[in-house]
Amino acid sequence: MAKGSIVRKKLPAHVREELEKQLVKHGFADYTELVEWLKKTHGYTISRAALHRFGQKLEERIKKISDITEIAKALGRASNDNEEELTIATSRLISAELFNNLIKNKELSTAELKEAAQSISVLLRSKVGLLDYQRKVQNNITSAQNQAEKLVSSAGLSPDKIKLLRGIIAGIT
Repeated sequence: MAKGSIVRKKLPAHVREELEKQLVKHGFADYTELVEWLKKTHGYTISRAALHRFGQKLEERIKKISDITEIAKALGRASNDNEEELTIATSRLISAELFNNLIKNKELSTAELKEAAQSISVLLRSKVGLLDYQRKVQNNITSAQNQAEKLVSSAGLSPDKIKLLRGIIAGIT
């Protein structure tokens, strides 16, 4: 079983957040200087090796987030900014990434695992809610189109005018 990060165990969250900012600011280099900064500024002694391991993992996480952001942008372009397709693809991507991290990350505490599971649950509920809402809206649009078509076709409107009306109701034109 993995020991876990000494930095995570030893440093309070607010100090760890400051350290993360310093690591980014220093370009994930100058670990000797960062060890000294941590000791001088906060009074914590962390080995250079432990800090380096922590920095490498943070850098990997930042790189993954950047990669995911690029994938999301590509999904947006590929879906022609279709909200439904984009939402489904993005939630699949996020769910898969969260699940992979749960499996791979041996440093997660029980509380962190619970938080990740809750995040996945919220994501899936929101996806279901969105799809439900979209179905209801589409049903309402279709119903309004059908009612309008019945009214105007009895008034003698041409099929082209009826098609135009259906588009207006759907918000297409």
